[in-house]
Order: sequence, then C-alpha cells, then structure tokens
Amino acid sequence: MISLIRLLLSLFRPKRIIQIRRMPLTPNLRIHLLGLTLAFVVALAGISLSAGALFTSVAWYVTAILILLFALGTYIGGPFVLLAAILFLLPGTPSSPPTFFSLFHALAKWYFIGYGFGAILAIFYNDLIFLHLLAFGKKQIKIAFAYDPARKIQIIKSPKETEEAVLLEVLKSVTLFVKQLRLGIARPQSARELAELVRRAKQKMFPDDQNCLKKIFDDLGLVGGLDEQINALQSRLEAADHATLDVIAEEVAPLVEQYLQLEERKFYHYHLEAPPKIPYTIAFVANPQIHKRLGPPAFETDPIIQDLDLFLRAVDRALAGLEADDVLGRPEIWSRVRVITIFDDSLAKVNDPEIALVEEYQTTAVIDGQVIDNLVNPMPPGNFKKVIERHLSSINLKSLTDIDVVFAMTASPTHDRSTAYYADWDENSETPKNQFAPGKEFKYEPDPDLGKGNDIQPPALDVPPFFRKHDFRSECFGRVALNVVGVRQKTFIHEFAHAMSSASHGLICDEYADQFYVEHTCPDATPTPESEPKFYINRIERKKAEPPDGKVIPVHEIFAEYNGVLFHSDLAHPSAREDWIGYFPERHSPGIGCIMDRETGPYRFDKLISRFMYDRLVAKLNRSL
Repeated sequence: MISLIRLLLSLFRPKRIIQIRRMPLTPNLRIHLLGLTLAFVVALAGISLSAGALFTSVAWYVTAILILLFALGTYIGGPFVLLAAILFLLPGTPSSPPTFFSLFHALAKWYFIGYGFGAILAIFYNDLIFLHLLAFGKKQIKIAFAYDPARKIQIIKSPKETEEAVLLEVLKSVTLFVKQLRLGIARPQSARELAELVRRAKQKMFPDDQNCLKKIFDDLGLVGGLDEQINALQSRLEAADHATLDVIAEEVAPLVEQYLQLEERKFYHYHLEAPPKIPYTIAFVANPQIHKRLGPPAFETDPIIQDLDLFLRAVDRALAGLEADDVLGRPEIWSRVRVITIFDDSLAKVNDPEIALVEEYQTTAVIDGQVIDNLVNPMPPGNFKKVIERHLSSINLKSLTDIDVVFAMTASPTHDRSTAYYADWDENSETPKNQFAPGKEFKYEPDPDLGKGNDIQPPALDVPPFFRKHDFRSECFGRVALNVVGVRQKTFIHEFAHAMSSASHGLICDEYADQFYVEHTCPDATPTPESEPKFYINRIERKKAEPPDGKVIPVHEIFAEYNGVLFHSDLAHPSAREDWIGYFPERHSPGIGCIMDRETGPYRFDKLISRFMYDRLVAKLNRSL
C-alpha cells in the first residue's frame, strides 16, 4: 500500500521541511484512532447483538465489567490491541455455561476484527485521497505554509512571494531555480532540477504548447528534437548564461507553471504586482519560559517550546481563524499580511528570566464581581525584544517596529485564559507611547446627539470630538499571551483586535463585562500605576444622575460618529440596562454575536469596530516610513 510504503520510507529519511496542508475534505484518517473506534463499537455490538445470548446466563455486573475493560483497553490503545491479536490467534471454544474468560476471549476476537477493518479502511481512504488529489489532479492539497525546523525564525506567509523561502523550496518553481542559478547556488543540481521541471511539463503539454516550447528553444539556438533541446538546455543552464535565464524566466516559466500547477498548491493563492513596502506583520513566538505567580519570582520551561508539532498546529489554527474574519480576512487586507514564526527551542535550556514572554497574571482580576485567577499575561516589551532580536536579521527586518502584533504562544497546564496588551501600551509608564506618531487622521465623537458629551464620562483628557491618527507603525507592537490548549477559534481574532488597537489612538475593549478591576497584588509583583481614563472605540460610560435618584442615565440611540458616519448603540445588549455603566455599538445582526463578547454561535465585529479596524489596517498597509 502507498501509505505503508511512504511510512516505511519516512522512518529512514529525516523530515527537513514540514508542510502544513489544508483542504476541503479530511486530508487523512488516523489509522490507529479509527481502528480503535471501530473495535470498541464492534465489541459493544457483540455484547448487545450477536453475542447477546451468551450474556443471559451471567450476572449483569459481569457484562458491566467487560464493557469497562474494553473501554479501558481502548483508552490504553496499542498494548490492548496486541493482547486482542494474541487472543484472536489462540483457539477457543464457547463453554457452557460461559465463563468470564470465554466471554472476554470471544469479544477480544471481535474487537481485533473491528480494529483490523478500521485500520484497513483508513489506509484505503488515505490511498484513494492521495490518488484522487495528486495522481489524477482532481483537486489539489493546498499547502498553508511550509516550515523548516532548522530555522529558528522564518516568514511563512508574505505578499512578497520571495520571502516565503521554505514554501518556494517545496514548490520548486522555475523562477526559484532561475534565481539560484543567477546567484550561483548549487548550479549543477539547480540546472538539473530545472530541466526536469521542463521535462515533466512537456510530457503533459498539448501539441500546440509543445510546438511553442520548441520554438522558444529554437530561438535560443538549441538544436534537435524537444527532448534533445531540454538535454542541451541543462548544459547551458550550468554555465548560468544570463540571456538564457531571462528567456526561461519570462517565456518558459509561465508555460511550465500552467501544466505543473505549482502555484495552485499554495493555500494563499495571490500575486501582487505592487506589494506593500512594509507589510502588516503578525509574529507567532513559542514562549520559552513562564513567570510563575505565587511565591518568590520563579520561572518554569513552557511545554510548547519542546513541542514543535503543537506550535505549528496552533499557528495553523490561528491563521484559519484570522483569515476567516470578515475584516482582517478581506482579500485586499489578508493578501498583504506577512506572518512570521519564531521557534527557538535552544531557549528552553537558558536560565534567563528576561526571555519569559508570558506570566501567570500577577494580580487578582475581578470581572463584574467574579474573581478570574487563571489568566496568562504578556511580559514587558523588553522581554519580547530580547527573544525576537536574536534572529531578526535572518529575515531582513530592519527593526521591531516592522512588526505589528506578536502572539506569545504558551501551553501552560494551569492558566488557560488568554490576554492581550494594546499596541504602544507600556505597563511601566503612566503616559501612552506613540501619541504624536505620523499617521492617517480620523475624527471620533462619542454620543454626538447629547451635545459635547455632557451626560457621559469623558473617555480621555481632551473634550470630544477627538482627533486621532491611525499611526503608520507602532513604537511598541501589540502583545498577546495565548494559551493553545483548548483555545476556541474565536479567541485568536478576539485577542488580535485588542493587540492591533492603540493605547494612544483608540482601544478596542471587551464587551462581555462592565466592571474590571484589580483586587489585590501578589507580594512579588509591582503595582500597576494609576492612569487616566482610556479612549475606547467601542465603549462609552454613562454618568450617574444626581442624588436622590442616583441611577445611571439611559443608553442613547446614537453611539458615536466616526469620520462623519453615525453608529447606533446596541439596545439589545445587557449593557442597555440601568445597572451597567458602559454600553457598546450596534451589531451587524441580532442573531450574530460580537467577537469582543463571550457569546457562542456565529460571530463578527460590531459595525463600528469593523470600520475602525479596516481603516487602521489600510493605513498601515500604505505606510512607507
């Protein structure tokens, strides 16, 4: 079987490049998992149906014990399957009356048959998918990204296609080999593989295209039939003749690509004639150490830094969640986003507290009176700088300000709730950074129908309306501490919204709580400094009425005016009640929850958040500073 052959070959061949593939159908079935599942189902069916008559003469608890044994054996997996295989080969005859062992023996045989059937079914399915997708070309397996474990930091997605070096190496395009030949990289091997690409494409070409290819080679002075011309081409390529390379890149490459469909294997299938000079950049970093909460300052190695597979699966889940969003995932935005990964497992052995990127939240957070004590929190910017700058030059980024949002991925077994800090947020300073940075100006006026906000709390020191900027680049990138264990798909885009907003020019806050405050501080933690009220894009706070009434004023229909467009308040949200102080913008649809809320089911951003995020992303994509 093809799967078995590939499995055996993979045991003797080191896996230098990991390909993360996604496709509409399930790409493969796990042989062992499907075998165990069907085995247990067959065992249960044997008890209830075909072997049911045998159990009428035994006590009910014997049946219960057998079910528990097979359930436990399924959980154990391989050793129990081996035991079932041994019992399957051993001869046995039903006893009358049946004994516990005879019943177990009979069920073990059915169990092994079920396992074998499930395993064979999975192998056949995987082979059929392989043949259907690759050999017959009915559908292509899309490669989301390719990852080289030997590289600590790499660009896995970029609007500048040449930056996707590992993916290009997997796809082996004509243009890649042309570039290598021009740079003198492994010329004999590059020339041989380029000629092989042309030869493979020629075998699939229609006669007209074969004639077209032959004419190109005739113009290059290559003589003989098409096969002879390709052989002669290899010798000329080894000499790296620039005129030949130009013709190959401009005329041969499109023809070869059409038949090999290398570009079609990319999950992010786009080609930008004018990619942004500084793409919007999101980085995913495997956290080396976790700052513990209780007792004296202590650090422990994060499990994720020792599990590359977990890290890559989490990154792929994050990308799937981000690209599905109707703001960030819009074609004109997502096609211009660059994604960086950093997995430096050598840091697992470094005893340096300044490389910890996440900490167990050092204070007790209280949300609407409920204590939340299982939060992971981003560490200060200096820690991120120390980890990222170790390898920044290897991907040709000029500075950390080229990065917009950083996800510090953790697998903390105890603290599973994620948090984020806004861009330019400095927890050690009372003054937000980047207040006077260049950018695209916008106007925001909360509750414009009330006349300069007389009935609302001022969200910042100056008087509404507010004139702010979508800054072109952040002095300090937004930081997310995200636990990958059991994370919801919604969490990735939720925390991204926090981190991409600005502490100086407009914050995007949660919409599931009214009151959030710190109750007390751990002995070893530095108290958070008091700061002025924040400028929230999606939250307005109402003033309380004067005594003796003392109630907060009702929510007003108009929430805010942003760049001349009026946005209404969400009157169906619990915040519209009198016992809430803050209230939020209107949703797109009553049946669709806001991403910044905690509801289950379908979700998308509020109307105002959607507009604000889109404008901020576009401003950053058009930066040239």
